[in-house]
Amino acid sequence: MEVKFLENYMLKCKGKILVQEGNPLFAEVMEIKAIQYSAEEDCCPVCRYFDGVLFDPLSPEYEEFAPANKYCLNKECRCIPVYTGKDEIGTKPEKVRRPSKQLLETGIPTQEDLDFMNRDEIANKKKEERERKKEARVQVQKRQFEENIEKAISFIDEKQLDKAENILIKAFKIKTVHMYYKIQAIKKLIKKKKYDIAFGFADENYNNELLQMEKLRNMKSKKNDLIYRINICKKNLKELIQLKINILQKKGNIQKALDIFEEKLKLPWNASEYLGMAKTALKAEREDLSKKYCKLGLKINSKHKSLLKFSEKFGIKLKSRDLQLTKKPEVMAKPDESQKRWWEFWK
Repeated sequence: MEVKFLENYMLKCKGKILVQEGNPLFAEVMEIKAIQYSAEEDCCPVCRYFDGVLFDPLSPEYEEFAPANKYCLNKECRCIPVYTGKDEIGTKPEKVRRPSKQLLETGIPTQEDLDFMNRDEIANKKKEERERKKEARVQVQKRQFEENIEKAISFIDEKQLDKAENILIKAFKIKTVHMYYKIQAIKKLIKKKKYDIAFGFADENYNNELLQMEKLRNMKSKKNDLIYRINICKKNLKELIQLKINILQKKGNIQKALDIFEEKLKLPWNASEYLGMAKTALKAEREDLSKKYCKLGLKINSKHKSLLKFSEKFGIKLKSRDLQLTKKPEVMAKPDESQKRWWEFWK
């Protein structure tokens, strides 16, 4: 099929082009998003300038510089257009800079021509520089956050609670500080027995992290990085709930701590955590909840010695049917070649 015929047909169809070789009358019509200029290795400087450029199919630039390029200095360069369909990801038309008059006439590129030809490399360097600056800002803010926490704790020791609270409010508003450092700061407040302040910050950060996780879940991308970020959010949410329960236990509000644990019972608690809550429930004279948590803990780990010993109070034995999982986990089918990468990630 001749390139010239394709170009004319494309323009008539407003961005649609015949892509199947053979008789044009029976060829498949596909809507295209971009056309890439592809030049051979030993091409002239003008064709090398356009090599890899993604043109808008209906742009005047493509009409002027489409291969075979009329400005080709060798007049023999075998350049071809590569068509990109609208469903292909990661390719879109770029802004095409017209080559200098010097390059078109003599084949010697100016500095602006060289910058355009090396645009990907320049863009990557700029991106790396932005990432370095961003990382430096994050490190500075992290250091400021830690200094403010230490300053607030010193005010707490001096019983200047108003000053301490104002500093803490400003510190916790910094969004770029990783949740891990905020959780460590809340733990320091718990050690200082400032339970009300610590609970307030734990509750606020729990709500913020919950909103963040919802945003991540609503993203269409299914990349590994996104899955990792969601898992980190889940881990932070669980730790913040544990802090809230711990604070309530220390304040003596055991019933509220049990209520929070009951609400979040679907979280992946381990056997030791179930044991702790079983002891808390027994202190609150909630033997039914204590027995329930013992059974749930033994389902997770039937060989947990401390939990087994504590469960003896309720006559729970290892052979009891209550300890058997009601539903056997489904065996994942062996992946085919296309699924191997995901299989390795989740293994």
